Amino acid sequence: MDPTVTLIIGLVSWALFITLLLVSERSFRVLFAGAPANGFAPDGSDVTGFRQRLVRVHANNYENLALLMAIPVLALLLEKSAILSPLAIWVLIARIAQGSVHLVSASVLAVYFRVTFYTVQLLITAYWIVALAEAA
Repeated sequence: MDPTVTLIIGLVSWALFITLLLVSERSFRVLFAGAPANGFAPDGSDVTGFRQRLVRVHANNYENLALLMAIPVLALLLEKSAILSPLAIWVLIARIAQGSVHLVSASVLAVYFRVTFYTVQLLITAYWIVALAEAA
């Protein structure tokens, strides 16, 4: 499979996984803990710990999905996905690592790791923009 296609499928799969995790957690609270179905704060301010971090990881996913998907989709449309292929898996690894670290901890060290993984995604995406512009 084309690594660019793998990246797109991976980004969507990760977003779906986090969304399902959030929906499952909230459904459990409604069905078994008496939480009102309409009582969830969109920013996670009504929960703490893992649940609050899960809300933030979910939000971070949808906040960045378009940014991370635009260039891979454009590369496929332009038939230039070979430009992205060598680094595509690294963007996916960095995205999943960023979210996973966030789910596990909010410590200062964890934040340093998260920002490092996020920076990797942004730098590779910026490189791809330049490379695609030059190749177009």
